[in-house]
Amino acid sequence: MSATQNRAPLQRLRVSDMVLRAFEYACVMHDLKTAAMLLAILEDLSQREVRRFGGDRRQPGREVDAARERLNRMAGEHPGPRAAFAGQARF
Repeated sequence: MSATQNRAPLQRLRVSDMVLRAFEYACVMHDLKTAAMLLAILEDLSQREVRRFGGDRRQPGREVDAARERLNRMAGEHPGPRAAFAGQARF
């Protein structure tokens, strides 16, 4: 049996799910700059999904709002250059 046959099947994730995972990892690593960039991508994906499907699917706004709140909370907890960046970005 080869190594590829031993792997469990990959879950089907939306791009926004993968970006959200990367955002969460950036937050865990206290990389606010990367987290802010990923949040902007999440917001863009969310808007495109609403335009494409008319909001009939999963409500991505909740995930984006929670991510924005987490980033804002983290920016307030970590003074210095990271917090200065967070203050300049509008998220």
